[in-house]
Amino acid sequence: MKLQHLEAFVVVARVGSIKEAAVELNCSQPSVTKQIRELEKTLGQELLDRSGRGIRLTPVGVLFAGRAREILSLSRRTVEEFSMLHGDIGGHVVIGTVESAAVVDVARAIKCVRDKHPGVGVTLRRIRRETILERLASNALSFAIVPDSWDLAGYERLPLSTRDRWGILVPAASSLAAKKGVNVEDLEGLPLICPDDSVGHRQLARWLDEHSDQCRVIYDVVYHAPQLVDAGVGYAIINDCSAGRCSPLGLVFVPLVPTTDSSTSLVWDPSRALTRVELAFLEEVRGVCAQAIR
Repeated sequence: MKLQHLEAFVVVARVGSIKEAAVELNCSQPSVTKQIRELEKTLGQELLDRSGRGIRLTPVGVLFAGRAREILSLSRRTVEEFSMLHGDIGGHVVIGTVESAAVVDVARAIKCVRDKHPGVGVTLRRIRRETILERLASNALSFAIVPDSWDLAGYERLPLSTRDRWGILVPAASSLAAKKGVNVEDLEGLPLICPDDSVGHRQLARWLDEHSDQCRVIYDVVYHAPQLVDAGVGYAIINDCSAGRCSPLGLVFVPLVPTTDSSTSLVWDPSRALTRVELAFLEEVRGVCAQAIR
């Protein structure tokens, strides 16, 4: 399996056309077609559905496109890192993250690393709970920012200093908007828009589970929550970080009382040797967190 073939397939998957892919790759259409055919022969699976007009990925093709992107990313990172073994630190750090205010700790560390080593690149990617272990184990992620409530036994964990505070997002016209805080009793009987299992607070997660009849609408993309509230669907359980960044005018974030906050950690796979750039990044995160608790 050649990287050139993977690159051709990823481009075809993105643009949806052999012709457009050939233009982007600066090669002929027959060459692109041949590379895809050779990939399919190697895998023993069809990656493209050619039965209709245009090009569509088969279910296997959709799965393989994700794997191909990860392989190409890892290949580029490896070349970058080894090309700078005897010089300044370079390479790439890929960080998976949930929506959390703790990203600010990581952002400060990224700035410190890049100030010292301008050749370092960083990618932040949104992650889901069911894929994090696979992506850490496959080197698709260097690190991940996850709620402390997630059970990731066997992984190294560095607690981050910034915490998320949970509350409810309501229309300004709601009687709840005038409150300094709301308790769970205030929410009894209300239609709720609830986060999925990325909730990082055990008490809140238990309460949501006990009141699942009120949680008829679930979101896992935080930008959807304020849109749903604005449309009158219900009231969104959300953290202050998400509410502060994506709430349209006319909505108010009211904290839950007693204070309901959650903590997050930076995690990584201890069985994998960290690269120089990953070690430098980790050291900066430790420094940021140590400074925050002084």
